[in-house]
Amino acid sequence: YEGLVDSQLRSDDIQGALERMIAEREKALRRMIQELSTPIMPVFDRILVLPLIGEIDDERAQRIAERVLEEIVLKKARVILIDVTGIVTLSEQAAMALLRTANAVRLLGARPILVGLSPMSARLLAQHELDLAGLVVEADLQHGIEQALQLSGAPRPRPRSSTPAGSKA
Repeated sequence: YEGLVDSQLRSDDIQGALERMIAEREKALRRMIQELSTPIMPVFDRILVLPLIGEIDDERAQRIAERVLEEIVLKKARVILIDVTGIVTLSEQAAMALLRTANAVRLLGARPILVGLSPMSARLLAQHELDLAGLVVEADLQHGIEQALQLSGAPRPRPRSSTPAGSKA
């Protein structure tokens, strides 16, 4: 009988250890997915881009805000481009969350630039009379980067030559 009890206890210990390992692995995977769902990329010195794709619910909006603010401090960013090109429909709640994030960005001394609004999202923002005061809005990422370079005081890069390397124009 004692052998059976010992065997059962070891089995319970192994089961508990496996459950803890699985829970830790799931937590690590969730963290990785969250980081991948809110990538923040440096494009120039002190200029970051946050490309957003898909739906933005309250939980994701919170993660976006946290990551943006952490990266601004870490990278000493002066400008962050919030690219919503990949968001087909921007809900009122998502728009308000992005505006709160933009306000927090300004509190850290950086300038937020919103780029890539779809016509539907622009109508929604206008319809709900959301306050965009203090938020620079550009049509696309290229114009946003140009604006960011001006705001940050960085030298403007020269346009690439359209002639192939090694050939003379």
